[in-house]
Amino acid sequence: MTLWNETKEVLKTDLHSIDAQVVFYSGDAAIVFPAVYIQGSAPGAVDVNGCAVSESIALDLFGSTDIVGQTLQIGDRNVQIRGVFRDRQISPLQRHKNLIC
Repeated sequence: MTLWNETKEVLKTDLHSIDAQVVFYSGDAAIVFPAVYIQGSAPGAVDVNGCAVSESIALDLFGSTDIVGQTLQIGDRNVQIRGVFRDRQISPLQRHKNLIC
């Protein structure tokens, strides 16, 4: 069983911040948000301090998709990036800035 909740949050690094759709989950990330990863992977089922971000978020916040291990802030919580998933093949009208934790 996997439980999830989706909400809009502000994501911050030391230099940048953006609004994003965040999917918080408990269980198997692939059930809630199947994705193709270009770096790393989704946080494990018991990883409460990890997240995975879309290519768009990676580029907007860090200027690169090679960001596994970097930290970002969601509200008052710091999380470590475990993976970056592909979203660039989606049309700009359908693309959303997503993060899964």
